[in-house]
Amino acid sequence: MPRLSSTLLCLLLSLPAFSQEALSRQLSLADLATSAGTIVRGQVIDSRVEPHPQYRNISTIRLTLRVADAIYGNTGQQITYRMFLASGNFAAPRNTTKYRAGDELILFMYPESQYGLTSPVGGDQGRFQVLRTGGKAKVVNGLNNTGLFQDLGQVAKAQSRTMTQAEAALSRKQSGAVGLDEFVAVVRQLAANRGTK
Repeated sequence: MPRLSSTLLCLLLSLPAFSQEALSRQLSLADLATSAGTIVRGQVIDSRVEPHPQYRNISTIRLTLRVADAIYGNTGQQITYRMFLASGNFAAPRNTTKYRAGDELILFMYPESQYGLTSPVGGDQGRFQVLRTGGKAKVVNGLNNTGLFQDLGQVAKAQSRTMTQAEAALSRKQSGAVGLDEFVAVVRQLAANRGTK
């Protein structure tokens, strides 16, 4: 039993998603782009709960996406992430409802830990649903994009550049869904300038 407890503790401590800072404070879009190991837009192909391949008592979600746009990081046409499932329930997990087959998502994912685990940066803050209605595509995260764009002007200034049109448009938004194209353009800009924030 002590061995299992120490293994679980090691797994939890190695997973960036359990950083108190990331889960307790609101992150900006620049924070998300800076912390992510990969940023992808894709469609959920499969989402299933299964034991960790090495630690059978640890439940995980294995999420597979068909990649439509590798915004940041190296990915192929398909990518699979393994995420720790905090509920520990293999039979009726609640977290998998966030990842249904066919859903289109933009995910800001932490770099994979030494145990092969990852999660969206800042939990629901780094998981965006792409909503398509009336021919227009919009993007919104689990916090309704609240405060997400507040520091875009400061980031551009720190990088000694003028805000792009897309950044200027988003910086006026306090919350709510935003256009997919302008969102992706801003994320690309932030990812290209990582380390200069």
